[in-house]
Amino acid sequence: MNDKSDDSCINMTLSEEEQESLQKTISIRSTTTSNFKRNKKKGVFQKEWTLPKEFSSWLQEVKSDCKQARCKACLKTFSIHEGKPALKKHMNSKIHKTHMKSSGNNTLIIHTSFGETQKLSAMEGTFVYHGVKHGHGYISQQCTINLVKDLFASCSSTAKNLACAKTKSRAVACNVLAPYFTSKLIDDISEARFYSISFDASNKGNIKTYPFIVQYFSDIGVKRGILQFVDDPRESASDVFNNAMKVIENYQLDIRNLTSIGADNANVNFGEHHSVFKLFKDLCPCLVKENVLVDIQRAELKLQRVYTTAVDLYGIISNLIKKLEQRLNDKYFGSKTHSILNQLMVFNEDKAKQLQDSFQSFIECVIKYIDSYFDRDRDLFQK
Repeated sequence: MNDKSDDSCINMTLSEEEQESLQKTISIRSTTTSNFKRNKKKGVFQKEWTLPKEFSSWLQEVKSDCKQARCKACLKTFSIHEGKPALKKHMNSKIHKTHMKSSGNNTLIIHTSFGETQKLSAMEGTFVYHGVKHGHGYISQQCTINLVKDLFASCSSTAKNLACAKTKSRAVACNVLAPYFTSKLIDDISEARFYSISFDASNKGNIKTYPFIVQYFSDIGVKRGILQFVDDPRESASDVFNNAMKVIENYQLDIRNLTSIGADNANVNFGEHHSVFKLFKDLCPCLVKENVLVDIQRAELKLQRVYTTAVDLYGIISNLIKKLEQRLNDKYFGSKTHSILNQLMVFNEDKAKQLQDSFQSFIECVIKYIDSYFDRDRDLFQK
């Protein structure tokens, strides 16, 4: 009993002597950990920042990078290393204020309670949207507006005041609808994170344009959208690559999230030594090609000839369908694809079979699409 009491006394005396030093060390550790947490959270996006009214209308989280925030009005991301002051700094910039004014004007179309002026703006915006969606020209747009005014002028004062001719229709399409839907597209891409980009040169009179189209996965499946049209008469691989990089940088898309590029089989796009694909491949080693079948490409080039007659058209489409059906019968999808499938068959037979079935399904869909517009069973002169 005496030995145990002596030990307890010694332990008590030791704890009393070290109590102050232990408390100091605990307080130092707590302050250092709290400071560390505070410093750690300072440059990281906080979801509660989106709740205040001053930030809620334009601030968005960048899920792929917690040290970045995105402005839905400016369509750009910016660093939040400084924390909340970085948000206020961006909010007070001249560029942001300008974009907020334009985005505020765009939201008038979706309000439910309208005055007379807002009703007129909504009707004009709806007409322009309808024309763009169905590919109507601005001259057709003006003709439709004039017809509506004549038909409903007696029963509607709003229809009587409609004024949306060529110039105004173009202004609404380019300055209101295009920025709005582009912002929605960028929002979806930032949510999806990974994307692919496709492009092809198109001649409009004496102007050569490059539409850049993105494709990505969403909650409802694969979605596509046009990012930008670029006017450039030059067609070299370096010029096309620079234009594509400008589009990616303008909308601040992460080049590391680019999974594939799509274009036709021209050498400038997919050549072995110097091509657009080779330049992208140097930046993204895991990039995948999305070129079309050679048979489809050759048929497309023949259809673009100026001197193509009805007899030529029938022969081109018939030969294309025969070649595609021959590919299905032989289960041949190109020499390189054939060698890769044979190598994959050794390691994973089920995966190789799955890929082969997907290739067959693709060609069957192409044939089905052609048959929906072309009837092979009819006589040529009945068409």
